[in-house]
Amino acid sequence: MQLGEVLMVSKKKRFSDDEIPVFNDGCIYKRGDYWHFRLWLRDENKYARKSLGTTNRAKAIERGEAFYLELRANQQIGKKYFSLTAKEGVLKKSFLQPAFTATLFFQERKNSALKVNCFLVVI
Repeated sequence: MQLGEVLMVSKKKRFSDDEIPVFNDGCIYKRGDYWHFRLWLRDENKYARKSLGTTNRAKAIERGEAFYLELRANQQIGKKYFSLTAKEGVLKKSFLQPAFTATLFFQERKNSALKVNCFLVVI
């Protein structure tokens, strides 16, 4: 999220007794006896979900708001909530940088050389 970008407002307008809106686009909801938090992450096209670890409504609201602010702060600095999938990692070639080229010598019937490129994953 960039400066000046408007926060997405939740499409949901009616909430049950077991659902509490958080800052217009997050939601605290109850599963069984425990409260959980949910926020749609537009850039990652997934929900960030977290158990708030409490059965107390007031504590759930406090923890949900804190987690919401943490998520938004991390988005401001470009940090992703979810890690890359294997497919995304392979497709993102900027992660692979050649570290060195090794020449391996082996002998069968004649001298042969095999060049191997070794890659260093930079995170």
